[in-house]
Amino acid sequence: MSREFPLIEVEGTPNSIGLQYGEKCRPLIQRRLQVMKQLFQNGDLFDFKFEKAIECSQKFLPFIQKYNPEFIEEMNALADGAELDKNDILFLNVLYEFFSRKIPGVWDRCTTLFVKPDVTSDGITIIGQNDDWNEMFREFMILLKIRQKSKPDIIQLCDAGTIGGNGINNSGIALCANSIISGGWSFEGVPHLLIKRGILNSQNLADSIAAITSVPRCSSHNFLLAHSDGEGIDIEATPTQCNFIFPEEGFITHSNHFVSQNPHIHDYKVLRSPDTLLRKQRADTILNEEKGRISLSTIKRVFTDHFSKPHSVCRHPNSQTPPINQMQTNASMIVDMTNRELHLSNGPPCINEYNIYEI
Repeated sequence: MSREFPLIEVEGTPNSIGLQYGEKCRPLIQRRLQVMKQLFQNGDLFDFKFEKAIECSQKFLPFIQKYNPEFIEEMNALADGAELDKNDILFLNVLYEFFSRKIPGVWDRCTTLFVKPDVTSDGITIIGQNDDWNEMFREFMILLKIRQKSKPDIIQLCDAGTIGGNGINNSGIALCANSIISGGWSFEGVPHLLIKRGILNSQNLADSIAAITSVPRCSSHNFLLAHSDGEGIDIEATPTQCNFIFPEEGFITHSNHFVSQNPHIHDYKVLRSPDTLLRKQRADTILNEEKGRISLSTIKRVFTDHFSKPHSVCRHPNSQTPPINQMQTNASMIVDMTNRELHLSNGPPCINEYNIYEI
């Protein structure tokens, strides 16, 4: 089966980018807002209802403003284009922080990897991930292509109405990411979706690292960064700490638990998602088996792996759990950074073909 995500192309200044984005994606953004509004009426899932979440979202504004005021400009213009209130768009860009604050089992899976050219069959650099979340949200995913006047051009996979996601820019920087959970969550920091955009706005790998490490962070998140020249680094970031993981065996894999041992970090994720341990182990095993001859086919083998299904790298809904907890791989993304190709499946890659986009 071959299905493509909507491709939204925007260009210009932050204001014009936001306005075009909102206009081109208006029905999908409005629909997503309504779905999230309904979810936030469920008191068992969140600390407060939608109206309170909108109010609390504004606490992030001063931190976003200090991080990059152009993000505020772009989001406000996006609201105009989508014919929504600017606070609604702000909420859509920070709402995942509310998920990581309380809700169990909804946003708690993803498997990422990076492979150096030294261990591939044809000397290519690869980064990729299976993007797992509740299956009801797949309809809101888009491929956003941004041409900026004074910053790198970006192609990223994101949710309708958000300005940050996973992808690659034309300076050779690529990003994949996973959720992790530790203590220290607060409103006093930059939400991780905006940090993602900061990463992809970077001209070099050092600046992309600084986009994470040099700012106050409101929650924990794992960022896997790569450069097309063959270098990569994984950063396990909490509000107060950062662990750094390098590709010592020629590759990096990550799922949803802290890999580095740090006495200052308490990992809450394994309690919620014990399968995170198995998914990383499966990715390591498959890559080790083919080290020195790893190819795109190897990566697809990782991302279609069904060990311990449905709690597998290729995730499928568990009908034994409530609908809000039913997870699946909504997208599988592989970036051949050397040949500048993005391979992307809409839905689990075991039953959905990868579409290829030139970067």
